[in-house]
Amino acid sequence: MALIVFATTAFAPQQRPPLRPAAARTPSLRLAASDGELIQLSEVEEVAARLGCRLAVSSIGPAYKVELLWASDVAQQMIGGDASRPDLLGSSEGFTQPTGVVHLENIQLRRFTGYWRRSWSRRYEATPKLKRRHLGLLVSVGVAAWIKEQDPFQCQRMQLLAIFDEEKQHATLVRYYRRLGFKEMRDVGDDFRGVADRMVWGGVGTLMEGSVDDFLRKWGDAVRSMEPATVREDDDDDE
Repeated sequence: MALIVFATTAFAPQQRPPLRPAAARTPSLRLAASDGELIQLSEVEEVAARLGCRLAVSSIGPAYKVELLWASDVAQQMIGGDASRPDLLGSSEGFTQPTGVVHLENIQLRRFTGYWRRSWSRRYEATPKLKRRHLGLLVSVGVAAWIKEQDPFQCQRMQLLAIFDEEKQHATLVRYYRRLGFKEMRDVGDDFRGVADRMVWGGVGTLMEGSVDDFLRKWGDAVRSMEPATVREDDDDDE
């Protein structure tokens, strides 16, 4: 009798635990960002206007110049900096090439950055309040948007040289460009191996490269959401 009970128990259908519903997969933030629409140059110009600035783009063939300027009513309040250009906040110059690579000659800021110092105003408190990181990002995204929309060579990559004038300053530049999305390619030294790069870039430092599309995709929403700061930031702090 015991054997019959054992056999019945051993071969009885086993109760399986209830299946748990599969957890819904959260879309990857990286993937979601890649599906976003690339920011347009006209959008960057609209954001600049919202911040009390003006984005001026000029080009001759593959050569370009992008300037971020105070609006005319604000520029009249400014003193210091470049006396001939009191309205100038930042600029970038360079040229595109049939190789598909943009040569970013420089990205310079006159205000609100950890490297340049602020140009003070007689009526500083009356000027629009800007977050210091907005200016460099506006100029950089404006350049990338021009490349994407108007570059005659339709370049997909852009390169720049983080110049080495002084060790701390160089480290700051490399860190800043890396945060923007550029990656180190190689160091350009003053030895024989760096002759060709020095002829192209005019100095020593770290050669860095970034993707135009990736740059616009990464920073598009950040630029779109820019608003004047409610509290003015201390521009003399390092980034």
